[in-house]
Order: sequence, then C-alpha cells, then structure tokens
Amino acid sequence: MAEPSLRVIVRLARNRQTLTDHVVLGLVTGGLLGPGLVVEGRESTCVRFRKTGGFFANAPDRGEILISTDPNGETQVECRVWCWTLIARWLLVGCGVGLLVGGLAVLAGSTRSTAIGAGLVVAAVWNAAAWLIGRSRLRRQIEAFLHNTTYLKAF
Repeated sequence: MAEPSLRVIVRLARNRQTLTDHVVLGLVTGGLLGPGLVVEGRESTCVRFRKTGGFFANAPDRGEILISTDPNGETQVECRVWCWTLIARWLLVGCGVGLLVGGLAVLAGSTRSTAIGAGLVVAAVWNAAAWLIGRSRLRRQIEAFLHNTTYLKAF
C-alpha cells in the first residue's frame, strides 16, 4: 500500500472505550472532511472510509483512523488520508492558470520565450501555494474533528 498523503496524530489522556463510535458517527454525518465520505469498515481500533463523489468532490480518496494506546496510557488517534485526486486537481488548475498567463503575455506582445517562462513561473507558484494551503486546511480539519470527537466522548 502506498504511503498516505497526510498523517495526523492526536494524543488524548482519556479512555478510548466508545471513541470509534463517535468517529463513525462523525464520518457518517459529514463532520470529518465534508460530505461524500462513506465508512468502508469498522473494527475496534480502526475505521476506514472512502470518497463516493467523483474527481471534483472536495474530499480525500480514502483514509483510515487508527485508535491505540501508547506506553504512557494515553489514547493516540491517528488519521491517515490518501488524497491523490485533490493533488491532481490542484496541479491541473495550476497548469491552466500558467497557460492562461502565457497566452495573455503573447497577446500583450511578449516574445514566446518570455510568455512561456512567465506561464511556467506562475504555474509553479500556483501549484506550490495550492499544495501548501490545501494540505494545511486538510490538517486543520482533521485535527478539529479529532478534538471535537474527544469532546463529545467526555459527556
């Protein structure tokens, strides 16, 4: 199996007795990463989910949430997601923006080599920014979900 695109680990000083129930409830109601996720399998220490939407759905392809106890007795919740279609979509948009900038530069009277260079630079900057922003947004969503799940468990 390929390495996940993103891995988030949260440590909790609480019992993990019903934590998987709350994780499944959050996934089913769309609280983790938005709508379009379906729970594939559930075990006592792992919940697996996948995306049901197509290429343009704003959710990871698949993922798993692992619940374990570390040697200190704290509960460790690890979320691994595979989001290759999101990354491909970010790259396609960046390439489209680069092509648009190159085409506009040619129409404005620049030479072809200058227009191609400008388009490549804009596409590279756009792709890097989209990757960093998208990855940090996804990490914040996962951390917020995991912390909220543990908050629900406290009641």
